[in-house]
Formats: sequence, C-alpha cells, structure tokens
Amino acid sequence: MKNCVLLLIVIMVFGSYSAVRAADYCSVTVTIQTPDGAPVDSSLIVYDESGAKFMEATAVRGVAHICDLGFGSYRIEIGNSKRCNHITFTNVTDRWPIEQKLIAVDVASCSGRPLVPSGCNISIRVRDNRTGKPIPLARLAAEQLSPILSDQYGRMFISMALQQQSRFTVEAEGYQSQVIELMCSRNSIVIRKEIDLELKDAR
Repeated sequence: MKNCVLLLIVIMVFGSYSAVRAADYCSVTVTIQTPDGAPVDSSLIVYDESGAKFMEATAVRGVAHICDLGFGSYRIEIGNSKRCNHITFTNVTDRWPIEQKLIAVDVASCSGRPLVPSGCNISIRVRDNRTGKPIPLARLAAEQLSPILSDQYGRMFISMALQQQSRFTVEAEGYQSQVIELMCSRNSIVIRKEIDLELKDAR
C-alpha cells in the first residue's frame, strides 16, 4: 500500500511539471524587422505538408507566435506573395523542447513605405558568349571613372546619380570590347546588366 501511494504521488508531481512546461512552450516565434532592426507588422500564413492552410497569424510590434505546430513539416509565408518582399520559411517542424526563433528582414524598398531614391545601384555580369562562364578581371571604363575590375564571378557594381546617362566600355584580355549605355531614372533605380563578350579570334 505504501508503495502504491508513493507511486501515485510521483505520477502527480511529474504530471503537473510536464503540463506547466507544455503550457509555456511555443514552437516558433517569428520576428519581422527592417534592415536597421525596426519592427514590422505583417500577416503570416502557415501551410502543412499537403499545402493546406494550417493557421494564420499577425505580427504585433514585429513579433508573431506560432505555438501549436502539429507533427510534420510546415511552410511559413510572410507578407503578400505578389510583392517583392514576400518571405518564406520552409521545412519548419516542432522541435520540443527547443523554442525556435526565426528572423525575417523586410526590405524597405519593397514594403510599400515611401522611398526617395538618391541614385541607381547597377550590377553588371560579364560572361563568355560561347560558354556562359564568368570573365574575371574584365574592365569597365568610362570618362571620369577609374577602371572597375570584375570579380571571380564576373561581377561589377557601380552607382549612378539620378538622371545621369553614361557610356561605358567593357573589355577583357583576349575578348572584343563592347560599349554599353546606361541611364539612371526614378523608374529604374536598380539596374542589372549582363554582358556577353566574344573572343577576338572567334570570327
């Protein structure tokens, strides 16, 4: 009889302890913020493995709690899927007793908040026109501009002022040079340009 009473007490103690821990446990906390750390309020949708909607949540002061994930793998989508700042976390699972912290960075230029551009950011990739492989150490030259060399991935990055239009020469050893013109306007503050150079002896 004493052993039975002792066993009952042990079960009650551990049962209460587990229940308290489970009530305090939250599977996933999602923090949404700008690049400088300011909170962003946004809607979230959680989908299960079949693609069915599991739940919806809203970030308040940049924080959303998804505490009751079931068994299986989930996908968390943040924001409007038709906007450029749409963020997706895939293969999210419950990892009791670990409370997961996910951080999503909302890019200001995509969030719908007013943005007054001061210039254009230009990305250029230089490739071999036959193989498609990047050309490192290609040169970008223009008047009043120190030559810019491409990196190992064939990339060059420059900035231009609004309403500025410039002509550039792209050249690389063993390749025919190419002249390009770029124009910076409020309608195209992000410019991406791919340059395919031809070998000099290819003709």
